[in-house]
Amino acid sequence: MPSLLHDLRLALRSLTRRPLFTSVVLLTLALGIGATTAIFSVVNGVLLRPLPYRSPETLALIWSRWTNFEKTWISSPEYFAYTRETKTFSSVAAWGMSGSAALTGEGKPESVETANATANFFDVLGVSFARGHGFSAAEDVPNGPHVAVITHELWQRRYAGDDALVGKAILLDGASYQVVGILPQGFRLPLEFQSLTRAEIITPIGFDPSSTDNSHCCFAIARLQPGVMI
Repeated sequence: MPSLLHDLRLALRSLTRRPLFTSVVLLTLALGIGATTAIFSVVNGVLLRPLPYRSPETLALIWSRWTNFEKTWISSPEYFAYTRETKTFSSVAAWGMSGSAALTGEGKPESVETANATANFFDVLGVSFARGHGFSAAEDVPNGPHVAVITHELWQRRYAGDDALVGKAILLDGASYQVVGILPQGFRLPLEFQSLTRAEIITPIGFDPSSTDNSHCCFAIARLQPGVMI
């Protein structure tokens, strides 16, 4: 132990005499530790930690393939075509990112990331809500009721885990939305595991089945039929 302390004192004296070298060493260590931590977080979230969905091995993402894009979004007519015509999947759901919105009302105003999804989205993933439930097919229609589900983390951070929040209204970009469900702790959308941002409020996507708008605006995920391999 005395030898170790002597070596440490010698090392510290040497470093203090060379401040530029010491700064470079500390900066290199900081960058290395930061990069290693970031890489581990991604690997842990994407490869090691089980996905927070029921039987994730029977889930499949659906993509469009264009000439210069191997994987890209689908359109609402394509989504309805999959739900009507596929025999490979037992169910298909869609979701999209809505961007940032101002959450006001209780507490200080804050900017939160939002998304929208089809009514069956949470059923396809096999999500069990911490409180309440997802939105219904009757709510997932064009110009439908303003309802929302929020993440467990937002529920704890902003509303202190208030059990009475389900059924109450929150203000999102000045519009009133009734909270119908609280997602389980750790829930993330299927493509958020490699992202630094995550949606904290999800509302109905409100697709029109009669629409011919071929805008590619959303992602899709499906549950394989029993016995069907990837």
